[in-house]
Amino acid sequence: PKEDHRHRVEHMGNELTSKERIKRAKRLRVIPVPTVEWVYAYGDFIETYLGPERARQSFLIKSLLDEGLRPPGSSDTLGTEPLSINPFFSIWCAVTRRTFAGNVLIPEESISVMDAIRMYTINGAYAGFEEDIKGSIEPGKLADMIVISDDILTISTDKIKDVWVEMTIIDGKIVYQR
Repeated sequence: PKEDHRHRVEHMGNELTSKERIKRAKRLRVIPVPTVEWVYAYGDFIETYLGPERARQSFLIKSLLDEGLRPPGSSDTLGTEPLSINPFFSIWCAVTRRTFAGNVLIPEESISVMDAIRMYTINGAYAGFEEDIKGSIEPGKLADMIVISDDILTISTDKIKDVWVEMTIIDGKIVYQR
């Protein structure tokens, strides 16, 4: 299309995300929207359900990013996984790829903490046509931000899931303080 429609495919990137499908998504300018927390919830069972070959096509977040796609962070708040409403838990999942049983699912698909933060900030704003007003801290954008309990760029990756919000600022005003 001549206009930028930014079509999204919810749950793209979860299971059965082949390299060919990723390339097709790029060609079609699709925004894949994986639910990264499912690595934790379902990672131990993927091979049982899909078989070993197709299981290797699960949660290919790094491959999505390497192809130049911009997946936003997401949640499954009305679905089966309440932990996914906590973006720090999902960031932890994207970085560590740790499953419920403590296994690591396809470790080469792990992404950096900064890439995971981008999924929940600038990529999320882009997916909603709001990258000109939010998603990063810069002049001319909304002064909406949070202050968190720890510096997730320097703490142990295992502690990222335990980070909490200390303060919420919307339009330059404190609206929540712990």
